Amino acid sequence: MSHRDSVIKKNKELKKPMDLMNVGFVGAAAKVVDPSIILDDGFSSSSGWTHIGGQSQTSITGGELVVNNSQGHVLDQMTKSLGQTLDNTWLAQIDWKRTAYSGSGGGEAVPLAVLSGNGGFWDWYGGSNGSTDDAIAVTHWSTAYGMAVRTGNGNNYAISTSISLPSSGTWHYLTLERIDQDTVKLSVFTDSARTTHASNSPHTWDISSYGSSITGLSYVSSGNYLANGSTDYRYVTAYGDNILVRDT
Repeated sequence: MSHRDSVIKKNKELKKPMDLMNVGFVGAAAKVVDPSIILDDGFSSSSGWTHIGGQSQTSITGGELVVNNSQGHVLDQMTKSLGQTLDNTWLAQIDWKRTAYSGSGGGEAVPLAVLSGNGGFWDWYGGSNGSTDDAIAVTHWSTAYGMAVRTGNGNNYAISTSISLPSSGTWHYLTLERIDQDTVKLSVFTDSARTTHASNSPHTWDISSYGSSITGLSYVSSGNYLANGSTDYRYVTAYGDNILVRDT
């Protein structure tokens, strides 16, 4: 017998067929599913995920999302449909670790973007750069995390949060929230229980000037940062795990 006794052995009083049938029922009923959870993915499989972009350095490998020395001139992200459209109150999380980067201003990535389509998240500094999907995203560069949003006309708006990013090899636990139509919030934690904030975390951003234009969010994306128009070559290596999206 294994370390776990069988149900029948533990329940010696069971005698009738109906009792035996109820064993399975009781076991199944013990599992509680949170109805607010829309996506809960530990990257154990690439099923449902689609790679987008002209290079293939970002993949789901070994139970993690891996961004392997991805160049910042060519889009390189993984995206997945949520199967439904989010309203204006939701929460998204991912565990994130950057291990290496190079190039002037390098170390950039998009740990987590929530979008209206599967076009990925592009350069956060403005203008029409490729995809025009509506989006709310977490970004980072060499030393800090930031937030960015994009309206459906392709205009990007970004903010530096000054939330510290460790130089290399340290897991951070990110939580991106849409509090309401006009407010987004980024929290970066140093522990997996999400109880201890990183320096300058959390940061709340008022997007009332364009919040009503950010709609139809129904995809998530993660991977490199496409520094469109940059003249230098920037590379990043990072890992993601345990992505979660739920209604709030």
